Amino acid sequence: MSIKQLEDASAVYKKLLDSMAQVDRKYSTSYQEQKVNAPDSLGLQKLLYEMPTEEEVAKQAQQYYSAGKAKEASALNLATEKVLSGLEEKAKNVLQQAVEGQLKINDQRESDLKNTNYATQVKNLTNSSIKTGMIDKVNAVAEKALDLLKQNTDDSIADIENKKNEAKELNQRQLEELEKIYAEKIAQKMAEIFEEAQKEADAVTKYNNSVDEKEAKYQKSLASQMEELEKQEWQRVAEMLKLREQIGESGVEAQKAEEKYRAIRSVLDQYSPEDALSILESSSAFKSHLGDLYDTLRAYYSNK
Repeated sequence: MSIKQLEDASAVYKKLLDSMAQVDRKYSTSYQEQKVNAPDSLGLQKLLYEMPTEEEVAKQAQQYYSAGKAKEASALNLATEKVLSGLEEKAKNVLQQAVEGQLKINDQRESDLKNTNYATQVKNLTNSSIKTGMIDKVNAVAEKALDLLKQNTDDSIADIENKKNEAKELNQRQLEELEKIYAEKIAQKMAEIFEEAQKEADAVTKYNNSVDEKEAKYQKSLASQMEELEKQEWQRVAEMLKLREQIGESGVEAQKAEEKYRAIRSVLDQYSPEDALSILESSSAFKSHLGDLYDTLRAYYSNK
């Protein structure tokens, strides 16, 4: 025999032994534990879902608006910086003009003092009180001009500082208002996220409940099938005990052998007489199961 033929013969041998074992179980007077020919469970997997915490939802909502909020805040700050930059430039101009004004006043003072000195020399008033009075007047005019320039400069710088403070305060109010607006948006977004999360949780709960219901129904079906199998098994045992009372042990064994004979023939008839005979003679188990019918079956395939 080739390897394939040996494998085929082995499969047939196993099939025949199973057939004979079924007959033995059928005629046994002992109760045999039953098992439903089905999985122990449907094996349906439940879904896992955990509601997000308030902190997680808040973080998600904040991230949702983060870019938009940052963009608006940046625009407000940029506008404020532009205003402040303009005011800084204006302050620089005011201070520059003050320096230039001081130079002009002092230049004018020097010029007026030179003119006074020249005029008094011409009139021979060099050491007179008139010259002193003229010089004092020139200095007084210059100092007054310098004081006025300083006052105007201080007023302008103060006005600029006030406007800078106003711009900063406006920016702060705008940023605070922006915070309020986005706080409301974030709160609304959190409510939406919680609502969606609750829907998801409800859907998961509903599905898991359906899994429990299906599994409970399946287990009930298994129990019902097992009950029926056990009932049939006890009925079979009762019938076999009754059969033994009716035909005796030898009668039962003869009936078993006859049934095994038919079971074996139903399989071996599918093969050539030579292969059937080879399989039949491959094990003493067949003679043990068939008794006198073994020789009958051998003769059948030998003469076929």
